[in-house]
Amino acid sequence: ASFYGAAKAAGVQQTHWLMDSGASSHVTWCLDDFADYKPFDTPLNFSTAASGSGSVVQGLGEGTVKAWTFIGDKRWYLTLTNVCYVPRASSRLFSTGTIEKNGYSLFQGDGKMIIFDKLPKGSVEHGATISIPGRVVLEAPYIPVLNLYTLHLEIPPSKKLHLSVQSYKTWHRRYGHAG
Repeated sequence: ASFYGAAKAAGVQQTHWLMDSGASSHVTWCLDDFADYKPFDTPLNFSTAASGSGSVVQGLGEGTVKAWTFIGDKRWYLTLTNVCYVPRASSRLFSTGTIEKNGYSLFQGDGKMIIFDKLPKGSVEHGATISIPGRVVLEAPYIPVLNLYTLHLEIPPSKKLHLSVQSYKTWHRRYGHAG
């Protein structure tokens, strides 16, 4: 409990990401999650299961999320790239499809989803008792009440991402220039 108290006092966000095989990219609704962020020139439309048939939400930009997670009793640093900012998203989503497309292996069972680093082709045979030669890179516990897996990430405070648009005159005055 003292570790979490210290983390909270230091401004660390305790976040939960739903492991989602249907998400086309990692998604967050919170700008504070980003270590860096770039708005899209044109918003992207995303269809969502939660918003109903034919409904869309808009992705306004993307960036990098840097966080800590735990695997067993060890703390690991993690960088998620190409995370989409969708202000109307109801949850943070971790795209398992994106991870698998990038060569990582996912296994579910025994109350958790485990993601292994890139394994050589043919290292796992379907139907066999498996012994995974790869290194575990993420672990997400199964939440029976919700019937899903969630990834816990601790996001340290960023160097304050400031996204407001200021006019030339405002900045001119801030630097002590009249007019």
